[in-house]
Amino acid sequence: MAKCRIGRLGRVGLRDVWERERRDFAPWLAEPDNLALLGEAVGLPLEAPVLEKPVGGCRADIVCRDAATLSPVVIETQLERSDHCHLGQVVAYAAGIEASAAIWLAAGFRDLHRVALDRLNRQGDIRYFGVELEMWKLGDTAAPIFRVVSRPADPPPEVTAPSIRPAPARRAVRLPGLPSRPVSIVG
Repeated sequence: MAKCRIGRLGRVGLRDVWERERRDFAPWLAEPDNLALLGEAVGLPLEAPVLEKPVGGCRADIVCRDAATLSPVVIETQLERSDHCHLGQVVAYAAGIEASAAIWLAAGFRDLHRVALDRLNRQGDIRYFGVELEMWKLGDTAAPIFRVVSRPADPPPEVTAPSIRPAPARRAVRLPGLPSRPVSIVG
C-alpha cells in the first residue's frame, strides 16, 4: 500500500489560472518566490522587479535586474503562443532599457520565433531567453513549470595557452646532381 495519497496530475490552461497578463499574471510573476523560479530556469538571479516600466512611450511588462551583475533584464509575458507583436516588443524593450538579457515567457513558441531568438543570440550583445510556461494541477494546487526553449549559447570555454613545442630542426643537405647550394629540409 502507498505511504501517501496518490492523486491525478493534470495540465491547466494559463487563462484558467490568470485572466489577464498585466493585471493578474505579471504581478504574480513579479513576486520574489515566483521570480526566483524563473531565474533558476534561465540561470540568472533575478531581483527588484518593476511592473509596467515605461520604455519609449510604451510599457514593458516587468523590468528587473540580474543580481550578479546589477544590469537590467526585461521580461515580456504572453499567456498565449508566441506572436510577431510580442517578439517586436521584447526586442524593442531590451534595446530601450539597454538590458543585458531579455526573457520572453509564453504558453508556447512557434518555430519561427524560437529560431529568431537563436539568431539574435548569435548576433548581439543582449542575451535572449524563450521560456514556455506550463501549469500543472494536483488536487486543488497548481504549480508552474518553466521550460527554456531558446537561450544564449554557452560561453566559450576559457582559452588556455597552447602547449609550445620547439620548431623542428632544419638541416642543410646537398642533393647529388644539383647545384652546390644547400637546401633546407625540416625534420
